[in-house]
Amino acid sequence: MVLPPGLPAARLFLEGYGCAESVLLGLGDAGALEVPDDLVRSSIALASGGGEPGEMCGALVAGILALGLQHGRVGRSDSRQHAVERAAELRRRFRARFGAISCDELRRGAIGAPCGQRKLHCARVVAFVTDAVACELAERRPDRTGPADKPLVGWS
Repeated sequence: MVLPPGLPAARLFLEGYGCAESVLLGLGDAGALEVPDDLVRSSIALASGGGEPGEMCGALVAGILALGLQHGRVGRSDSRQHAVERAAELRRRFRARFGAISCDELRRGAIGAPCGQRKLHCARVVAFVTDAVACELAERRPDRTGPADKPLVGWS
């Protein structure tokens, strides 16, 4: 049985990797995207919303970076529209699912829960982002000349 990539990514998070590291490693391990080691290594700086200030969720930022790896432009004269649209859609879906995009707000929603429950909440966030991005990458393999016209699928 093949697991959705979000479950192994959530396991990585629960085992001690950061949220952004877990998303990128999960996508790479699932074969959804070739993720450079340097990107994974640098993603630890996104923990807790980027250096602990509680800004945008690191898992979400990692998902956006993964979409940029696949859909980003090659040169300055190439359009950035497709990558920006993909990132905006991921942000929209994320906010619809969790009610916020900042690490601080997401963790605040888990305040009062036992510490293990807060960690599980973030693991669910990691799983959602990993699955959402993997689904997007599997469905949409446009060439680098322009956006594909299929909508995102598989996101709840």
